Amino acid sequence: LDNPAVGQYLGELGKSEKDSSKSTPVFERDWFHKALLESFCSSFAFQNLTVLDGLRMFLATFRLPGEAQMIDRILQAFAESISRQCVESTGLKVFSTDEKKASDAAYLLSFSIIMLNTDLHNDNIRADRKMKLKDFIRNNKNYGKEISDEDLPVEYLEGIYRGIKEEQIRTLGEGADGSMTGERWKDVMRSEASSSHSHSSERRTIQSDGDAKDLKELLLESSWQPILSAVSGLWGMVPWEVYQADEGGGGSGAAALVEHQNGTSLVGARLGIDLAYEILSGASNLSRHDILQDVFTNICYMSGLVSEYNRPTEERIHTFL
Repeated sequence: LDNPAVGQYLGELGKSEKDSSKSTPVFERDWFHKALLESFCSSFAFQNLTVLDGLRMFLATFRLPGEAQMIDRILQAFAESISRQCVESTGLKVFSTDEKKASDAAYLLSFSIIMLNTDLHNDNIRADRKMKLKDFIRNNKNYGKEISDEDLPVEYLEGIYRGIKEEQIRTLGEGADGSMTGERWKDVMRSEASSSHSHSSERRTIQSDGDAKDLKELLLESSWQPILSAVSGLWGMVPWEVYQADEGGGGSGAAALVEHQNGTSLVGARLGIDLAYEILSGASNLSRHDILQDVFTNICYMSGLVSEYNRPTEERIHTFL
């Protein structure tokens, strides 16, 4: 799904009953938007994460819309979900034991973190105008008696400031194309671990099996091309342009192959075969015949089994071995 489109939909208020008609689709109604946003936030494994880490994970899945009211709705739902599970409530005990107060504190802190992230990493803001550590601490140390039971520890706020300064929260272009980011990977692994320890019902077990297969397919889609690149390196494959250049200079191409492969070890060659076997087995076991065909074809060409039939058989075997 498109990152900006997901954020836009999550932030929309929807049509109220007064503004709706019988022909208004369910997915445009306000109650549906609210329920979907709550369900979306509850799908994350926020247990034992800090608000900062949870926010990184959350914002890696879509792009925040530009409208302030939409951002407000999304962050409110995020805060209500994470405030009951985050380290600040369960471990550090820096949030109030009152759920409403804890949710409000998580909301204000999340908003402040996003503002800090924009401020520190916006090239249009002069260095002398960027938010200082003391300003961030002052803004978040205490949200008032209606929200804060006590001050947030200075060292805790310092950690957040340093974390944002050293590693920017990125919300554009991450995740929308199916790419696996660090934050999404953590969420997948935490969700999978949570599922594997839950045996409450047959339905949950089936869902876990489906999640595991989806995860394996995602890993296969993301890794088969880099693995093939590694295999070609382990097999000491000569670049095609080098082979052609040698032939163009009057050679047979074999000299270029031999010279290129002098440093290739037998251990590396065997490792390449093992990697090729594993990726082929994985594609076959997952019934991903499209990937299996692509990998098999590439392996055949890379090994020399189906390329350059005008070369002697011994030469092609030598290339493969």
